[in-house]
Amino acid sequence: MPLRYFGAPWWATVLAESTAFALPGLIITLPFRYLAAYALPRHFGLLTQSPQAWAADLLKELALFAAMGLPALWILYALLRYAPERWWLWASFGYTIGVIIFAAVLPVVLLPMFYRVRPIGAEYADLVTRLIALAESARTRIRGVFSLELSSRTPAANAFLIGLGRTRSILLSDTLLAGFSREEIETVIAHELAHQAHRDIPVGIAVQAVLSLAAFRVADLAIRAYTTNLHLKSMADPAALPVHVMILGVAFFLTSPFANAYSRWRESRADTYALRLTRKPEAFVSAMTRFANLNLAVASPSRLMSGTSSHPSLISRIRKAEAFASRLRAGSTEQSAPHPR
Repeated sequence: MPLRYFGAPWWATVLAESTAFALPGLIITLPFRYLAAYALPRHFGLLTQSPQAWAADLLKELALFAAMGLPALWILYALLRYAPERWWLWASFGYTIGVIIFAAVLPVVLLPMFYRVRPIGAEYADLVTRLIALAESARTRIRGVFSLELSSRTPAANAFLIGLGRTRSILLSDTLLAGFSREEIETVIAHELAHQAHRDIPVGIAVQAVLSLAAFRVADLAIRAYTTNLHLKSMADPAALPVHVMILGVAFFLTSPFANAYSRWRESRADTYALRLTRKPEAFVSAMTRFANLNLAVASPSRLMSGTSSHPSLISRIRKAEAFASRLRAGSTEQSAPHPR
């Protein structure tokens, strides 16, 4: 029997029903999560973690999910309760603010919870100098260059330019430092710098804001329809929590093709920028090939798979670099990457 029948406040009812909804789901999906996120990746050499370390990370993820998800549910139900006509508009605004906050706190709060981050060692001083110069040529100010300990979890490599404003930093995984050449790392970071040069982060947040607005509006129409058909007391009835979550999930899923298409276009443009900035197409090709081999990526996926991806396929990126190399040899390529600012 719902807690509201005992006179409990609405927020306590939401807490109780979200817990009652989440715990069985967690228990049911845990074996599948273990299979997909641990057993299979470890079998194919994509994961090196012990079961204990993986379980510890999972507990951290669940704690973060609860710490962020429960307040989000309370805010959602407060909007449904006190602003039923415009809840979807305010929810989209809150979602966008959450994305901005997440981007700002990721490098300084969340990453250290899972990974050891430390300054690059002295043996890579020449690389740090080259990357800082590369950032300056792209007119991007960074806090520093740091190493991310990835080898304790996976042999895969990665590099990031993360953070906003004063927290913006270059992160290189220790696996990248150990397995990639200086030139390859330069092309990878040049790609990340392209996102700064093109203002992809604020534009991406704006795109997410528009898509979230559409998703919440679709969810609003669906929630109103089933609230009427099921004769619920109101849209803020906590008994409808599982259906609310399902509808929101479907609504955001419907926006994912548009988000992925925008992301692929943005990533392709960043590849072009990186090639023009570094003028090292061979290093770019070898870096992308190494990434694909380490991640066991499909080089030439089907159109359906490509449509669900946020990045261009490996084969298309290699062809772009080869075309650039041909123009470079012919002397018809721009001397440097454009600065759209």
